[in-house]
Amino acid sequence: MRFERLDLNLLVALDALFDECSVSAAARRLNLSQSATSGALLRLREYFQDELLASSGSRMIRTARAEELREPVREALMFIRHRIARPPAFDPMTTIRTFHTATSDYVLDVALGPYMAMIQNEAPGISTSVTLPTFDMSDKLHRGEIDLIISVGDMLDNRHPTLPFLSDDHVVVAWEENTRLRSGLTQELFLELPHVTVHFGNSRTTAHVERHFDQLRVSRNIAITVPFFAAVPALLLGTERIATMLRRQANYYAKILPLTIYELPYQIPDLQEVIQFHTARRNDLALNWFVQGLLKFTGNKSVS
Repeated sequence: MRFERLDLNLLVALDALFDECSVSAAARRLNLSQSATSGALLRLREYFQDELLASSGSRMIRTARAEELREPVREALMFIRHRIARPPAFDPMTTIRTFHTATSDYVLDVALGPYMAMIQNEAPGISTSVTLPTFDMSDKLHRGEIDLIISVGDMLDNRHPTLPFLSDDHVVVAWEENTRLRSGLTQELFLELPHVTVHFGNSRTTAHVERHFDQLRVSRNIAITVPFFAAVPALLLGTERIATMLRRQANYYAKILPLTIYELPYQIPDLQEVIQFHTARRNDLALNWFVQGLLKFTGNKSVS
C-alpha cells in the first residue's frame, strides 16, 4: 500500500534497519533475505533522498535524517499496531508473550515475582524480562523498546499516563546479632554505623531514599554501594553494617535471614510506585490483562 508515494510496508523495514544499523541483522529480524532487505533500503533511500545508513569503517551509522525519522517511524508503527489494527484474540492459556519491564528488584521481590508465580498455571506462555530503572527508561517506553515501567513517579515524564501501584515506608535493617544495636537504634548510631546503600546498575541511578537523604543533608558513613536492593541483606550478616530498606522488602528478607528491623530515625516520605505504559497500548488485550491482574494482586483497582 502506498501513501504519498511511500510504500507503507517499507516502514517496518526502516524501523528494523534503524535499530540494527545492519542490513544482515535487519534481514534476520524481518525474516527476509539479505537481498530483499538491501532492496528495501535502496527504495527508502530513493524516497527520502538520503543515504539513511552510511558506512563508517566496518559498520553502518544512522545519518542526521535517519535520526530525525527514527522516533516518528517507531511511533507511527506503534499507533497502527495498537490503535488501528484489529487486536488479536487473547487467551491467557495459549498466548505466548514476554513483557519487557523496567523496575527495581524491590518490586520483583514483593509484587512482580509472586504475581508471576500465581499466574503460571493460568498463563503458562506469559513471561517477563526485567531491567533495572534508568534515566532513559521513559524514552525506551516511548520508542516501544519496553512495555512497562514500574517505578517512582518522579523518574517518569508525562507523555504517557500512570496508574498508582504500591506505597511503602522505610526502615533500617541490621544483622540480628549486631551488638551495637542492643539498646536500639538512635539517630547518633544511625550516622555512626557503616551503611550499605543502593545506586541502580551501571547508570548509578540513585534510589528514592538516597535522594531524600541528600535533600536532608544527612551525611552517613557509607561502607558499600551496590547496584540493587537484593544484594543488601547478605552484606549485613556478621557485621555492624546497617541499611535503609523499604518495609515490605525488609520483611521479606527478615523471614529467611537473621535480620532485625528498626524504625528509621528520620522522616522520609513514603515511596509511591506507579505503573506506566505507552498510551498507544491501551487496546493491547494481553498487556491490559497483565496490568489489571498485577494491580488486583497488590490490592489496587483494575485499569478502566
